[in-house]
Amino acid sequence: MTRFSTDTVSVDTQALEALAERMARTRDAVARASRLVDGCGSASGGLVAAALADFDDHWRYGLKRIVGNLDDAHAALHDAARAYEQVEQAIAKAAAGD
Repeated sequence: MTRFSTDTVSVDTQALEALAERMARTRDAVARASRLVDGCGSASGGLVAAALADFDDHWRYGLKRIVGNLDDAHAALHDAARAYEQVEQAIAKAAAGD
């Protein structure tokens, strides 16, 4: 396990990577969920169809925001883990006199 630590900071980079992957899986699940409501409005008529169309508009807007936020979180966690790995390697090289 790679760990960067000081007296006040401890980072488990493998946990960051694992969380990043969970974020990606959650993003994929949310995207799949949007397909479950596709076509619901066309199967109904009148007032129900209008209500479903309104819901669908809000649903899709919300899903886009959620998926975008999950993408950003996934990238940030992955980048953070990589940055901590690089810091740890630089500290190890400096400590070895390289």
